[in-house]
Amino acid sequence: MIVKSYAKINLALYVLDKRNDGYHNIVSLVTKIDLFDTIEIKPSKTLRILTSIDSINNQQNLAYKAAKAFFEQCHIKDAVQIDIEKNIPLQAGLGGGSSNAAYVLLALNKMYEYPLSFDELVGLASSLGSDCVLFLYQNACIVCSRGEIAYRLDYTFKPEELIIVKPPFGVSTKLAYSNLILTKHNNINRMDLVDKLKKGGPLAIMHNDLESSVFKLYPVLERIKLKIYEIVQNALLCGSGSSVFAFAQSSADKIISVFDESYFIKKATILNNEGRFLYEHYRS
Repeated sequence: MIVKSYAKINLALYVLDKRNDGYHNIVSLVTKIDLFDTIEIKPSKTLRILTSIDSINNQQNLAYKAAKAFFEQCHIKDAVQIDIEKNIPLQAGLGGGSSNAAYVLLALNKMYEYPLSFDELVGLASSLGSDCVLFLYQNACIVCSRGEIAYRLDYTFKPEELIIVKPPFGVSTKLAYSNLILTKHNNINRMDLVDKLKKGGPLAIMHNDLESSVFKLYPVLERIKLKIYEIVQNALLCGSGSSVFAFAQSSADKIISVFDESYFIKKATILNNEGRFLYEHYRS
């Protein structure tokens, strides 16, 4: 089976407080974009993972952990080889590893004729990582708690072009959160975000609390944002970075011309109603 494993952007990310377990409570509006890795899953004598990046070909890879957890929970004595062609850059705030894990779960559940319900998949994804759950949803969603609680979003995005710009280094999510000075929010909640989105569109909700932390650690990222902002009057750090995205507003090529070849730069659009192939079983 071959599936596309899509990246995400956080159009809004509010960090509310730090939890006793060391994680942070957040409210974030997340969408998938049409930047993707390609995953091929095929029968194997042993569970194996092979990606186009040698450094992540190991048992710590979230996609490997997802397959292992799936077989264990379903009591299936079987194995697969997972081949991943990586196009989503690492440590970019685009959720590549979490996406791979979620799509492996969706694909295996389909391959083995749905031994797990959608709620069981959510529970399994949550055990793998905070960002994994959101990728199980076909459309945009709002995530809460540490990110493992997701709510479907009833909203259709216009086919506006995005531009993704990533410098030649990554940012550790753990480091980004550990350096964060919390800002008090006046009871921000998911319905506030939905209302703002429906009234003003995505530009009206663009916000990322992690920018203050990450920009102190990596001032070059703030300079990247400002360069883009000067052209299109919008730009935002992707999650914990190191990517910055913006609605290109017909200026994508102008933005691209500002950065040298050491940068990862990608044009993209927000996905609406991702294909039914992996999701139709869960629509009841």
